[in-house]
Amino acid sequence: MQAELAEVLKSVDMAKIQKEVQKSLAKVDWEKVKAEIEKVKNIDFKKIKDEMKDLGPKMEKELKKAKIEIEKAKGEIKEFKNFTEGLENDGLINKKEGFSLKHKDGELFINGNKASQMTYTKYRSFLEKHKQFNIKINDDDFKLDID
Repeated sequence: MQAELAEVLKSVDMAKIQKEVQKSLAKVDWEKVKAEIEKVKNIDFKKIKDEMKDLGPKMEKELKKAKIEIEKAKGEIKEFKNFTEGLENDGLINKKEGFSLKHKDGELFINGNKASQMTYTKYRSFLEKHKQFNIKINDDDFKLDID
């Protein structure tokens, strides 16, 4: 085994390796390396640590806000779903065929036609809560604009 190791070491050209290392080191921009080291020295790690410490509670607070907004959005989606189901049950829209609904300036349009006063009155509580919206549903497209 020692003989094999000695044979391998003979085949290694240490002078060539040393030349390649020196050649590589000569290409290094030492001024740039020094400048980078100085930048690292100037980092205020205490400040970063303090900011990181504050980050957790801030993220938690923002997460709570996001959860509230998600719940609010879920509620609105449920309201719109109930509204469209009511219109479908009344035979005013067909979800499978697609439909359009527009509410603006106190008027409701179903598939481009102004809804009757009786229909508007029936859904008044929903429509007064949602002053303006535009819904278009067909085949695989869904568009909801709420102002």
